Amino acid sequence: MGWALFGYQLLDIMPVARRAVVDGISDGVIVLNAQNRIVDLNQAAQQMIGFNATEAIGKQAAEVFAN
Repeated sequence: MGWALFGYQLLDIMPVARRAVVDGISDGVIVLNAQNRIVDLNQAAQQMIGFNATEAIGKQAAEVFAN
């Protein structure tokens, strides 16, 4: 799945289309930047980690996963 998102640059598509694709995936998808901060996540990932997107985006992955 990661290869599909990055190899085919699916995160670079129009935001509406990207949202439809990423949110349509039943597996949790969390996108981190080079500093290991969460920059995006889908609904399935929000349910898995117990944070909504507003709470999780911008936080260090280690901080979110420590809970």
